Order: sequence, then structure tokens, then C-alpha cells
Amino acid sequence: MDLALGIAVVIATFAGPVFAVLVTRHIDNARQVRDRRLNVFRTLMATRRTFLSPEKVIALNMVEIEFYGIRTVQDVHRDVMAHINAPRPLPQDWEERHRTLLTRLLSEIAKVLGYQLQQLDVLEGGYYPQGLADIEVEQQAVRRADVVEFQLQVSFADEVSGILIRLEMPAQVGPARKSGTAEDSYCGQVADHRIADIGGFGGKIRLVEGATQ
Repeated sequence: MDLALGIAVVIATFAGPVFAVLVTRHIDNARQVRDRRLNVFRTLMATRRTFLSPEKVIALNMVEIEFYGIRTVQDVHRDVMAHINAPRPLPQDWEERHRTLLTRLLSEIAKVLGYQLQQLDVLEGGYYPQGLADIEVEQQAVRRADVVEFQLQVSFADEVSGILIRLEMPAQVGPARKSGTAEDSYCGQVADHRIADIGGFGGKIRLVEGATQ
């Protein structure tokens, strides 16, 4: 009995600190996971009224990592991403559908984190000044106008270059034709000289023949 008690004391002496370290590390890891999830949740809650927030984009992309293995969250997140990546042009009810899906996602995340939130409160809550919404719309209009202007400039430049090429071709053909005419004249002169030489040589032959006779 004393031997068994002594062994137990020895085991407790050595195993106690090890077990305490393992428990501490487990608690720290769980705390870090919760903190990261809370950060994603807070960001999505803070930006749920915006559509072009970089922080919101980052948080949405981190959901599938921070909530990996939680089926309820992953299913709704998949629906949100499919809606965001829908082909253009977007339907008229795209924004309303986006808010509804995001509300469902926030509700599922809140359940995982232990928050009791009503979906209606999440959907109708939040604050985003109309002035910021107007600025966002104006920035989108400016970007679209810049894109259209750039496309027109590229198209105009291509048309101008084509016109210049068509104008340069007759100008290059003209000197070529003049050069050809000069060469033809020169060849004619050479031919004439050759005929004259041949004629003169033939005359000399006839004179020689007459002298021998």
C-alpha cells in the first residue's frame, strides 16, 4: 500500500507539470482560434452595409479558413460567394439578395461564437451614411467612364494608324514609278548606243571589204 502511494506521488510529481502545460497550451490555442473568428465576425458586422470595402473582402475570404469544419457556416458561406461571383450583368435584386445571404452567414457565425442574434436585427441594423453611399456610386460611375474613354482612345488610335498606312502607300508607289521610268529610259539609251555601235562596226567591215576588192 505504501509502495503504491509512493508511486502515485512520484507520477503526480512529474506528470502534473506536463499535464498543466498541455492544458495551458490547449486553452491558448482555443483562445487564439476564437479571437480570429471574432475578428472576422466583427469585420463582417461592421461592413455589412457596404459593398466595396477591402476589409469586408478579406473577412469573407477568411471565413472558409477560420470556420473550417463547421458545416452550417460553410454552406451559407458557399452561397454568399456564389452570389458575389455571379456573371454580369447583375440582376436588379442583387443587392437585396446579397444582404439576405450575408445576414444568414452572420447569424450562423454568431451561433458558433455564442451570440444570440436575431436575423432581422442583423438585416435591418448597421449604419452607413447616405453621403458615403453617394460617393461610392460616383466612384463607380467615374471608373466606368474612364474605361469607356480608354477603349475609345485605343479604337481611335487603331483607326488613325490604318488611315496613315493607306495614305503612305501611294506616296511610296509614286517615287517607285518615277525610278522605274528613269531606268527604262536609261536602258533605252544603252540599247540605242549598242545598235549604233553595231551599225558603225558593220560599216567598217564593208569599207574593208571594198578596199580588198
